[in-house]
Amino acid sequence: MVDRALPLVEQVRRQLLQWIRDSTLVEDNGALPSESKIAERLSVSRATVRDALSRLERDRIVIRRHGSGTYVNPSVKEFTSSITVLRDPAALIETAGYKAAIGHHESQPAVVSGPAAEALSVSADHPAIALSILYLADSQPAIWLEGFIPVEDPQAVKFPRYITLAQFVGEVTGDIITHSIATVEADIAREPLAQRLKVKPGQSLLRLSDVYLTDEGTPVFYSQTYFTPGHIPIQFLRKTDSVPRRGGVSVW
Repeated sequence: MVDRALPLVEQVRRQLLQWIRDSTLVEDNGALPSESKIAERLSVSRATVRDALSRLERDRIVIRRHGSGTYVNPSVKEFTSSITVLRDPAALIETAGYKAAIGHHESQPAVVSGPAAEALSVSADHPAIALSILYLADSQPAIWLEGFIPVEDPQAVKFPRYITLAQFVGEVTGDIITHSIATVEADIAREPLAQRLKVKPGQSLLRLSDVYLTDEGTPVFYSQTYFTPGHIPIQFLRKTDSVPRRGGVSVW
C-alpha cells in the first residue's frame, strides 16, 4: 500500500485500477486474479479486496461473474474516472495515471460571496472559511479549487491536516459528507487563474461547481474546480431507458 493516511479499501481500489490500466496481472481474456491471490499479494484481508472490487463493479469498471471470477469490463478498459462518484481531486489525478501532489493550500477566515451564498442557503456576508488548493499532476498544475465552508466563528476553527477534500471539510464542520450536487460548464482561464494553472489567458477550461451535502441534505461546502485540458478525462456512465427481456423489449 502507498498512503497509510487513506482508508485501506481505497488504497486497494487504486492499486487495482493501476493494474487494470497497466494490464498488470490481467489475463488475455480480461480476468483478474482471485480475491485470495489479490489479498495475499497486497497483504490485506479478502474482505477488503471484496469491498474494493465491489466499488469497481459499482463504477462498471469490472464485471463479476458468479462461479467464474472478476473481469475487466471491455467497454471501459481505458476508464479513468467517473463523474457519478464523488472522488477527491488528487484521486482523479492518480487514477488518470499521474503522480498527484498539492502545490498550494490556503485556508483563511472570510465571508461567503458570489453564487456560494445561494448554493449554501446562507446570507452573502455569512462568516466562512475560504479554501483554495492547487493540485499538481506530475508536478504540473492540473486542478485549481476554490470554495467556502460556512462556519459561525472562523477564528475558532482548528484546521486539520489535509488528507482528502471531503475529510478536511468534514473535520472543520463536524459533519459527514455523503454526496454532492455538481454542475459542469465550459469556462476560460482569466487572470489570475491563468497564472495559477500556467495556461494562456483565454484557454478553455472545464469548471465543476460542487455543493457538498450531508446525508440529511444539509449543504456544508461550495466549491468551483477548474480542470486544465488534457489531464483528467471525466467519463459519464449513462444507462438506457429500456431494459431488454427475453422474447421482447420492455420500455420503462
